[in-house]
Amino acid sequence: MGLGNFCVEPYFSNLRNNMTELVGVLAAVAAGVPQHHYGFYRENFASTLPPDAKYVSQEVARHCIIQARLLAYRTEDPKVGVGAVIWARGQSAVCRGTGCLDFVGCGYNAYPAGSHYAEYPQMDNKQEDRQRRKYRYIIHAEQNAITFRSQNIKPDELTMLFVTKCPCDECVPLIRGAGITHIYTSDHDRDKDKGDISYLRFSTLKDISKFVWQRNPSISSGTSSHLANGCIGKHSRQPEQEYGNKKLCTKNTRASPTVS
Repeated sequence: MGLGNFCVEPYFSNLRNNMTELVGVLAAVAAGVPQHHYGFYRENFASTLPPDAKYVSQEVARHCIIQARLLAYRTEDPKVGVGAVIWARGQSAVCRGTGCLDFVGCGYNAYPAGSHYAEYPQMDNKQEDRQRRKYRYIIHAEQNAITFRSQNIKPDELTMLFVTKCPCDECVPLIRGAGITHIYTSDHDRDKDKGDISYLRFSTLKDISKFVWQRNPSISSGTSSHLANGCIGKHSRQPEQEYGNKKLCTKNTRASPTVS
């Protein structure tokens, strides 16, 4: 179809509607990652960093986590969407990607590649029969990003994983074994054990630099510094109404999307 055909109906109206929806999604995702006094900070913020420490700026980190959030909308999980991107700081001075980083891989949580709709169970822990729950069939975002990466992870490069949700106990060993050196994430579900899936190992990671989405530790605050889901204030949804739709509802301007 030529470009000129988009200027006639009904293609023009369809294109305009699609672009309007796309801009709404992009705006809602970006708005869900606030900039004022919030960002990714090391857990041991008070500790002295080595003089040769090289980390990405808050602007680049925010851009990368927005990429991961957009990937989360491609999820096949009917309840929780998770996205992950991997970037590496190469030895070359030539800028070949975001913030002079090299793209390594990306992924989102989904059923095995090539599977058909409703081929695998989609229920969570509300399903009494454990054999019919989704957890043993869903491939996590981190697993997809590491498995289907476009290039190898080099041991002499800083390799950063940006993921919209705290890595689970199943993914932590894979992240360490793959050679990831930095993790940027939220603390959603951190230190929780849900039976079918748990998030206890992330806090014990010592050989990987962890940057958690939180209020700037240098700014005193009477409230908790960490932000589950990466959003300011209380969530507009009820606890049982977790992120379950691929498409954002942008009509309610007061509600910001959550990082799951």
